[in-house]
Amino acid sequence: DLPLDSWVIFVDDDSNTTASNPNLGMYIETAVPTLEAAMEFALFNIDNGVNVSALIVAKGNYAPVVNTAGIRIIGTCAEETKIIAAPNHERALVFAGPGGGSLEHFSVVGATKGVLIQDTQATLRDVVLTQQFVETQALDDTDTSITIEDSVIENLTGAIAVTVADSASLIMRRSILRDI
Repeated sequence: DLPLDSWVIFVDDDSNTTASNPNLGMYIETAVPTLEAAMEFALFNIDNGVNVSALIVAKGNYAPVVNTAGIRIIGTCAEETKIIAAPNHERALVFAGPGGGSLEHFSVVGATKGVLIQDTQATLRDVVLTQQFVETQALDDTDTSITIEDSVIENLTGAIAVTVADSASLIMRRSILRDI
């Protein structure tokens, strides 16, 4: 259900494609190797008038990412496509900026301060968050919201699973909170 007039960028942690490849990110065979580099490439293309709608991510393990492009990050499946945050990472995932965006078909694990939605609208769809919480921050008078669908938030013993700022909104559909 991606727009027909948009581009996608392929991401694969097993890729060894270099930035000098003229087909970088255009095919799975020339995938960008990290989410961070793919997001930078998406922003570059958007700034130059290209309609980039999504990062299509192969199964594998990826470092945290900040989505300021407002695009979808679509994994292969939640069981085999993971964002793994090390203790030195501030957040596993951040959505910020006017575009919003989504994370779909991923697991998010590791020791961090979780997922942040800041002054934007974001969606988590078919995501498993293990020891990760979701937080919204509405710093401006923007429409800040998080939609969590078909997802699991787990293993936050004694912690808060979702924090919603005063002026923000939360929609949860067919999702599970367990071992909270």
